[in-house]
Amino acid sequence: MIRETHQRFIIEPEDKVLAEKYNFNKKVGTMRGMLGEIALCKYLGIEYKNPGYNAVDVTDSFGTRYQVKTTTGGKMAYSHWIEQQKDPTKFDYYAFCVVDPDETRITIEAIMPSFTAHALKEVHPKRRDLFRIKRK
Repeated sequence: MIRETHQRFIIEPEDKVLAEKYNFNKKVGTMRGMLGEIALCKYLGIEYKNPGYNAVDVTDSFGTRYQVKTTTGGKMAYSHWIEQQKDPTKFDYYAFCVVDPDETRITIEAIMPSFTAHALKEVHPKRRDLFRIKRK
């Protein structure tokens, strides 16, 4: 990935190849999630190592544990799914990423302590979302 701004990256073809390599269920959403993990690693200045299906997606050099949530839609994206089955005490931060609809760029929109994200969630009958203000 090429850093475009502090939190925005240009997705390169080799990033998509790496994301596809670890796409365990061959779904588009999983591949985009892997792109989020790769972008966070680039942001943190560490090498991407796929940990498998676990609560911790990325661990930095200080041992800080991140759960990466990625959505698509660019300016129209307004929610991130908060993991219900994974114990938020097993990781320290959520990193919320948005992939542009054409999958050419990705933005790390927020890095938030897991306890704060869960305190701000909206509870729905079938899922939990963390909403942000819709941008025009």
